[in-house]
Amino acid sequence: MSEFQSAQLEPKPLQPETSFTHKGQPASFSVLDFWVWIASDVLNNTLRGMVAEYIVSQATGACLAGTGTKFASSATSLNRLA
Repeated sequence: MSEFQSAQLEPKPLQPETSFTHKGQPASFSVLDFWVWIASDVLNNTLRGMVAEYIVSQATGACLAGTGTKFASSATSLNRLA
């Protein structure tokens, strides 16, 4: 591993009620607020592929066991199922 690479950590799911912070103080918005803002339109071009990947990962059991999270460079990526 080079000095420019970091060890990849297993993703840990965030809790929806987790608040963002600024200078150590909780902000007035949460992780759930962000998820609603960023991903409410699941049929737009940006998210459509991720929605399909999620459905396939659930159907095939390819999601990371026990985490419920997607890790972009994970060995369990759907493109490695073939």
